[in-house]
Amino acid sequence: MSELLSTDVLAVLSVGDYIFVGIGYTLRVYKKSTNNFISKLDVCYPDKIHGIVKGPGNYLAVFGGKQIGIVEVKSSNKTVLTTLYNAVHRFNDWVIAASWCSSNNEPSKLAILFAHNCLYVYDWLKNEAKEFQCEEKCILYGGSVTSDKADNFVVFAGTVFQEIFIWAVRNFNIGEEVPILHRLRGHNGVIFSVTFDPITSLICSTSDDRTIRLWSVGINSSDNGIQKWKNANISLMTTIFGHTARVWRAAIRKDFVISIGEDSLLCIWTKRGTLINKIEAHHGAPIWSIDVSEDGNTIITGGGDGAVHVWPLRANTNFVTKIIPLESSNDVPKHIGLLNSTNNSETRCLQRVLEQKIMDSKVLSMHWLNEDSLLVCGLEGCMKTVKIVQGSALVISNHLLPQSRERWTTAAVVHENLLICGDRAGSIHLFRIGDVGIDNLLTDQTNSCHIHPFQSLLKIHGRLGVHSCKIIEDKLLTTGRDGTLRFYKLQKIDGQKTISPLQIDNMPMDWVSITLKTCTDLYVLGFKEVDFVLYSTAHQRVLLRIRCGGGHRSWDYVLNDGNFYFTYIRDKQIHVAKCEPNFLATLAVENGFHTKEVYCIQPIPTSIGHNILISGGEDRILRVTHINGCGSDSNNNQKFTSMALLSGHISSIKTLSLINLQNTAECTRNLIFSGGGRAQLKVWLISLTFEKNAVHVGNLTCVELASHMLRGTDQQQRKSLQQESHQCHYMDPETRYMSINTYRIPRKPNFILLLLGCSDGFLRIFSYDIETRNISTRTAIPYYNRCILMTHLFNYEENLIALTMATDGIVNFWCLNDVVDDIVEDLPDKDKLVSKIPILPFAKLGLHQCGINSYDLKMLKESLFILATGGDDNLLCLVVFEIKSENGVLSLHKIRKWNSASSHSTQVTGLILNESGSLFSVGIDQKVLTFNYRYDDIKLIVSLVHDTITSVADVQGMTMCYANDVDSTLLCTYGKGFELIRRTR
Repeated sequence: MSELLSTDVLAVLSVGDYIFVGIGYTLRVYKKSTNNFISKLDVCYPDKIHGIVKGPGNYLAVFGGKQIGIVEVKSSNKTVLTTLYNAVHRFNDWVIAASWCSSNNEPSKLAILFAHNCLYVYDWLKNEAKEFQCEEKCILYGGSVTSDKADNFVVFAGTVFQEIFIWAVRNFNIGEEVPILHRLRGHNGVIFSVTFDPITSLICSTSDDRTIRLWSVGINSSDNGIQKWKNANISLMTTIFGHTARVWRAAIRKDFVISIGEDSLLCIWTKRGTLINKIEAHHGAPIWSIDVSEDGNTIITGGGDGAVHVWPLRANTNFVTKIIPLESSNDVPKHIGLLNSTNNSETRCLQRVLEQKIMDSKVLSMHWLNEDSLLVCGLEGCMKTVKIVQGSALVISNHLLPQSRERWTTAAVVHENLLICGDRAGSIHLFRIGDVGIDNLLTDQTNSCHIHPFQSLLKIHGRLGVHSCKIIEDKLLTTGRDGTLRFYKLQKIDGQKTISPLQIDNMPMDWVSITLKTCTDLYVLGFKEVDFVLYSTAHQRVLLRIRCGGGHRSWDYVLNDGNFYFTYIRDKQIHVAKCEPNFLATLAVENGFHTKEVYCIQPIPTSIGHNILISGGEDRILRVTHINGCGSDSNNNQKFTSMALLSGHISSIKTLSLINLQNTAECTRNLIFSGGGRAQLKVWLISLTFEKNAVHVGNLTCVELASHMLRGTDQQQRKSLQQESHQCHYMDPETRYMSINTYRIPRKPNFILLLLGCSDGFLRIFSYDIETRNISTRTAIPYYNRCILMTHLFNYEENLIALTMATDGIVNFWCLNDVVDDIVEDLPDKDKLVSKIPILPFAKLGLHQCGINSYDLKMLKESLFILATGGDDNLLCLVVFEIKSENGVLSLHKIRKWNSASSHSTQVTGLILNESGSLFSVGIDQKVLTFNYRYDDIKLIVSLVHDTITSVADVQGMTMCYANDVDSTLLCTYGKGFELIRRTR
């Protein structure tokens, strides 16, 4: 049984206050006004749902693959009940589109368009069909069907060879080929969708050539039936450019054309091709499906990240912009600001309350620290903290910025006795501020000693400068023009406040300006090209875009009484945009997951049985996800929440490993080791505290502790090449870390050994010091120039044994005792390589003809083990072996072996050996198989007991989650999304 699924959303439909979503083979129902999940129904198993069509009465046609199901929808007690009417109807060709017949006397008929340009008029109650084949036999990628009350069917077919066919069906004999009425040429790529809007008489098509084309249809009012389409005059009206990748679909509603594409853009155009609004809707994932609500006010999209969002159709529904008239055309404003005042009086007056010389030099920048304190920065990095007391400006302390090319502050904040400054060089500096009484300030103005920073974080926001610093609870948030929002933890060391890095969030903007905290959300304000952008971290989406011209101009904002005001200067005029009070209330109907393939998922252990997963993949993001409602009595109300997104990897994340430091009912602390492309290794500390056994996002702390690259950064590599006298160029094959295993050394528990299987054929060992946070390279063991895909560590008696599985299909067994002993002796030394005679494996098992992609190992009894492996050769293999130690020499004896080449038709990518004697396997073919295995000292007996299909495409692996039920197992398959599948005994 499928418990929870997050993958490509290929179909959405809005009906009244309900949204129907096709994800995998499941039809899910949500209430749009509250975004609450209502119910779900499995319809097209094992095929994915590609379309949902509203029919007469309470019926829906749901199709996917070669199947179509009729779903009856009933509303009862503020809920929606969906039931599959009769059986699912199966055909011999792929369904491209479906349409209900328009005649009221035959509501049981469907017009179904198939991939080979064939049309069925199908009576789903009688299970009878009339087939009509077009004279042009070709493959269709997209298309649609329309009908009138006289049952005239018009087919709009998009082909793979850049043409659109229009053909119609009325009184043709069954089996007779139907001629083409019109051929529309103009696209330069595969045509993915063709729709006809009878209200505007426009045909809209989208293509691989990144364009949307609108074709005007001129119909003679005197013609009827098929004749009106035969005599119709169809011509290209508009070609719309704007998408940066393939355009999947488009819809026409009233005066708008709405398009979605592979570039994650939702674009709203006029019928003349003018862009009204452009929304980055799904964080870089392709947008697969779209529908517009019946009232024409909202757009529903489903994306490749598994998310479903609701957007306003009209671009001006969120805000209204006005221009403030100037008294004189010569009064050109240079700077502008907004006052957050609740005084409704129309009379405003300004008066000077203080004028005093503070600096002996030019003032380069000035920042308010609080209501009566300022930080003033002059030439040569000289800074003064100033307090306004009794109408005078009194200097509290003097500070000095470190040397840099542009030496002035761009942001500042004070916290207790800590002054935090961001400078134009992109660095953060921390200064101490002593407690000085007001009486001392009034009598003593001799405080001229410059205070230097005691902690500096250099160039964290690049060379364009830090833009803001803000303290929220015990965290420091900084922003800059490098497109990142950075978090730091405030902590006390020896009684002094300092900061340590937490996480880095990449924002969907180039210039991240400031953050705005409310009681329910943290908003990030910045600029993307010429647009002002307001981003919600709680909803993980852009809420507002205002085309202001860019962030280099003077601008300001204020959030007052629920209204958001944004003012800016453009074209020598003052513009003020006011947003509606509840414009921030839009929530995601369904949360998203990774935008690309997921390569690894690890459960984070908790003593109270929470399902908290950490995952990484092609999108270079580590994601911490909480899944709740997975008990046996959860009534299909499971959901997941993204708790944290951790950025920092410059290439894909291929592998994860975890060391648990603390696991109690109150807290869990874990070291996470992540690696992947560019031979990059990162170490994270993830801590989560529980309040009454409940999980809250605010109680999660994620800290990046260390980062290591095998050959250094690109800059370091270029520098080393320049320093070489012979100027030879080393061709780095871009080593990837394919697998990580960790081992905490019992003799020195502060040190962790990392065993990494690498794509360049080396088995590398690193050490990590928990106290100093240093990653050191210890040794590299060569292995026949083969990519090592999988590694494993386990203890046998007093021996540390490593398993490696490479692209040659051989499982190698290594004894690492001598290596570990040498490493332990030299642990205080950094990067001291262990130079020994090349180590050889003490045993080999040749199990596969090519690469081994998955494995699991269990101990049956003392010295007796069972190993399961799956490879690129589609082979599933189980081996029972025994390890013996004689005079300190290890040996391996293979006892029994079982394999199957027919269980999976493609590569086997995930295996789990359960303690209860079950073996679970999954492959690229999306089969999830359950075997029972038993070894009775004579025979190894394996039998298939169950098989199912997962809706996750490109399956990369499988892990096991907490099932909250002793009689069942909760499997998590992952690849293009993830799915939780429950298997009961």
